[in-house]
Amino acid sequence: MKKLILASMLCLAPTLAAGGTLTVSGKSYSLMLNDAVVYMGGNQVRFYFTTYDGNRYTYPYYYDATKQMIYRNYELKKLGNTYYTDYYCVRNGMISDIGEISFTLGSIDSDNNGIDDICEINKSVNVTVTGNWYSIDGSSGAISGTMIKNSGSQQGYYSLFVKGTFAGDIPATGDFYSGILSGDASYSRMNYSITINYTITYSEQGASNQLQTFYEVIDSDTVKIIGRDEVPTTILVRYGNNYYATVELSDGNLGTFWPDYQKWYYVITDNNDIDRDGIPDLSDKEDNRKKVNLPFLPLVLE
Repeated sequence: MKKLILASMLCLAPTLAAGGTLTVSGKSYSLMLNDAVVYMGGNQVRFYFTTYDGNRYTYPYYYDATKQMIYRNYELKKLGNTYYTDYYCVRNGMISDIGEISFTLGSIDSDNNGIDDICEINKSVNVTVTGNWYSIDGSSGAISGTMIKNSGSQQGYYSLFVKGTFAGDIPATGDFYSGILSGDASYSRMNYSITINYTITYSEQGASNQLQTFYEVIDSDTVKIIGRDEVPTTILVRYGNNYYATVELSDGNLGTFWPDYQKWYYVITDNNDIDRDGIPDLSDKEDNRKKVNLPFLPLVLE
């Protein structure tokens, strides 16, 4: 039988954006407030700060009565439009006072992105501080001063006057730090898995962490990360090649006994765009239906 050789002019087949790598960044809504050393009635007094527990008339997290010691983590936590922290004072080696401090900061979100400039590394700030202190013994007073931070730096400086104490109006100065998260991620469009590797840094870099979970593409502008461990299920919204979300972790610092540093502003960046349609592969459902040209293939019939 005569052989008939045909050549296909064009063969169309689907291709899949199998996955890619991402960059991950984050900013903490809480600040780390370092100790302040002041002089009251001729004595040196050190103020220590820890997570606000919502009750100014009890000892803060966590008080060890046997050791006469309070565990601390330096957190200045934002709730609504106000920052809160619990404090305790040590004078002559003994706890002399405990209580609560609240701050409000002026001109705090210049780009209206929902997180204060003082929490962002790329912003310089010089803000006015007004607030109050409340002691467990029922006394209270006002606080005023400034907080200053340069652009490109996590470290800032506070200079406050604590008013109405038994020693009069006293100055309190010290450092504070904004918190950042940095890392990378890999994802697969085959099974919609994602692995995120990240570290958190305040005054020093923390340990490396990893989150392995799955994600769902809701539409080209919206991705859902399935919650696992301390991370809740999270919806990220896309602008360009960035995906944004504000996340409330069950615990942002596993080195303490209590939930702290919980609220974060996350950004995931995907520069992968296999079909060059302006939609990153992470959320581009159309990638699964794209066609590509294959080489000419001979077809032999007997």
